[in-house]
Amino acid sequence: MAATKTVNGLALASCKTFNGLAAASVKSRNGLDAVAGSGLPSPVGPAATVTGPTTDPHPASTYSGQTRTLDQKFQYLWDAGFNTASDLQIGAAIAIAESSSDIGCRNWHGGGTSPAASFGYRTENINTMTFLITVPAGAKWTDGSSITHVMRSDRGMWQISDHYYPQYTDAQCDDPATAARIVKLIHDAFGWSQWDTYNSGAYTGLVSIDDAQAFVDAHTATFVFSDEFAGSSLDTTKWYVANSAANFGGVSNSAPSSANVAVTGGNLRLRITRSGGGFRGALIATIDYENGFAPYYPNFWKAEWQVPYQVDVRAQMPPVAGAWPAAWIRGDSGVDELDFCEQRMTFPTDAEAHQHHWVGGSDTNPQDFNATVTNMGTNFHVYTAIVRSTGVTYKVDSTTLGTGAGIANGTYHAIVLNAMIGDVGSFGAGGSQPPGGDPGPWDMLVDYVRVTAL
Repeated sequence: MAATKTVNGLALASCKTFNGLAAASVKSRNGLDAVAGSGLPSPVGPAATVTGPTTDPHPASTYSGQTRTLDQKFQYLWDAGFNTASDLQIGAAIAIAESSSDIGCRNWHGGGTSPAASFGYRTENINTMTFLITVPAGAKWTDGSSITHVMRSDRGMWQISDHYYPQYTDAQCDDPATAARIVKLIHDAFGWSQWDTYNSGAYTGLVSIDDAQAFVDAHTATFVFSDEFAGSSLDTTKWYVANSAANFGGVSNSAPSSANVAVTGGNLRLRITRSGGGFRGALIATIDYENGFAPYYPNFWKAEWQVPYQVDVRAQMPPVAGAWPAAWIRGDSGVDELDFCEQRMTFPTDAEAHQHHWVGGSDTNPQDFNATVTNMGTNFHVYTAIVRSTGVTYKVDSTTLGTGAGIANGTYHAIVLNAMIGDVGSFGAGGSQPPGGDPGPWDMLVDYVRVTAL
């Protein structure tokens, strides 16, 4: 068992660190059965070792510099057969803590005076081996026959031991997809107890269960409406695009231009540009904003859904003071307005949501919610509304902003996405305008829109 160290207040059973993350070696037992159809062999027990000098240094861990994102780790684990948020959370956290998500990481064992010295050196000639990393001099040993050997090590993102699991090749352990399948074999036999990062509870501070659940939901949910913006142009079977020089929802200097709407790089781009002495914004909606907006259901609606439902929009806001971007819901009667993402970029770390109930032109029940987040102009966040008859819950990432009044089941709703500059003195401008020396443009980027029936 490695010495325990503390990282960010978490006790980790650790034998190496990288970028402030502690890493523990993978431990295993004999007698693991292969999963039918996995194409991977069963473990056969610790491998033979080559005895080397006992005074060798214990080399620092070596990294290839090839890392993987959180979603990529989730995908590898999902494809390997892990299908619960809890397992995805733990499996991804282990990869972060063990290797900083580096696919070619090596934690060397076999030299020095540590307990791992008993693992010794591998029997292969190092010249016949392939590595994604540079093997440090301290990990090599030349025996009396002039054959150079290499220390045993934990390998890849999940640090699979070549002492306990010699039947899995370095290439298999370095390949994250194959390594995830090996992890599934270990997990199916023993659970997660083979990793110190699980036993210490450290994984709970490395990956959010909300992020893992969002991945599961995205891969299991039946969306009643969605757009991943994966193509090269906007899907106009789903969206209306506003293009008008007229007043833009009460904002006179930021009328929508269809030229400011594009799909690029896997995102919807809603651009704000300077135009004359003012600005042009962008608006798309599943309802026709320019032909009455509501209550003209269903004649001017391309997509709609009914309460109860959950809507999620992952987006990054335009990074300029005075910008007033939003993702919001409108009901078929024109009564409901759920501004689950209404941001005033004069205050880029203050995420806001607002709910309105319009009767006779008056807002009879305004409700306002907010929470502090990382800068919305430089970071993507997931903005959510969970709409039920018992209440509407507003969230940003895993933070709940608040809960508004419920909406009757069966009510039809649609979505609007827009980016603009608030008029001078308006609520949306927040007391600012884009600096005169900043020519723009400024973009709101939307990764996806997902609506799930509840």
